[in-house]
Amino acid sequence: ATDGPLQIGGHAAWPNPIRPQNPAFVSVELLGRADSVSLKLYTRSWILIAETRSGPQPKGWMRFNLPAAFLDRASNDAYYYLVSAERGGNKVIKPARGILQVLR
Repeated sequence: ATDGPLQIGGHAAWPNPIRPQNPAFVSVELLGRADSVSLKLYTRSWILIAETRSGPQPKGWMRFNLPAAFLDRASNDAYYYLVSAERGGNKVIKPARGILQVLR
């Protein structure tokens, strides 16, 4: 069996815009298995404000629930997310970048 390429295909924040009282997550499509996947959340000035990491993930779609601490303190604004994957000490060449909107 092949591991598939260490690449990220599709990705999206759900729902978007996010209302903090409701569950929210980022869906990510891995084109090959990964030893770990990370999600980082940034302000519009690219200041890191939250991060979460998964363990091993198979090829296919996965989802990151947004950290409760982020949802509790995020103000009405747009935020960037960056998803990266790693396998065998190598990082994905092109991390996935997106925008999510928080509305209170």
